[in-house]
Amino acid sequence: MKKTLFFILALSALTFSHTITAQDCSPWYPMESGTVMEQTNYNAKGKATGKNIQTIINKKGGADEMTAEVQGAYYDKNDKLALTQSYEIRCKDGHFYVDMESMMSPETFGQYESMDVEVDAEDLQIPTKADAGTSLPDAVLTAKVSSGGMSIMTMQIHVTNRKVEGMEKITTPAGTFNCIKLSQTVETKMVMKISMHTIEWYAVDTGPIRSESFNKSGKLMGYSELTSLKRP
Repeated sequence: MKKTLFFILALSALTFSHTITAQDCSPWYPMESGTVMEQTNYNAKGKATGKNIQTIINKKGGADEMTAEVQGAYYDKNDKLALTQSYEIRCKDGHFYVDMESMMSPETFGQYESMDVEVDAEDLQIPTKADAGTSLPDAVLTAKVSSGGMSIMTMQIHVTNRKVEGMEKITTPAGTFNCIKLSQTVETKMVMKISMHTIEWYAVDTGPIRSESFNKSGKLMGYSELTSLKRP
């Protein structure tokens, strides 16, 4: 598969325009090469369904503009490697960006690993500073799967109704973190349309701490949380 992709249960994705100085550029992921983050995914009953291990590599730049590559390995509930992928994160002029390919699901694309995947995606922007109630712009990703020049499948992910909910302290097996809390609607269009509401918590220099996904009726579908963090 030319590109292998995945979805972290609630995604990760937001935009805010705010003029600040370069030294105010606080990344929402660790940017130090060699940092390893483990996210464990759970179903609504709290049973582990898999995990994502992400390693920060190839950090570049300075205080006002930093980029790094995230290399991910995604394991199923039996601890078997399902997919690998890489995407970029960057911080520039007070804004933090995540490559939207990080939202793709290994469950969805595992069956297409021997085919070609073409992705057209916007960067996901997370606000460095924002008050509770701040509305954030939408984002969209389109992925096309083909084999031998023949189109197999097209999928779109729309992220809408983005909003900053405020700041909260979250505790996971990896520790206790002061987080920005974000909410959004994630709609996936493929053979059928699936819509869910997600809530996410991010900590500066640490990344996504916890995410929760809910169906249209407000029932919890599953969640993920940071279970291990190793810094170089």
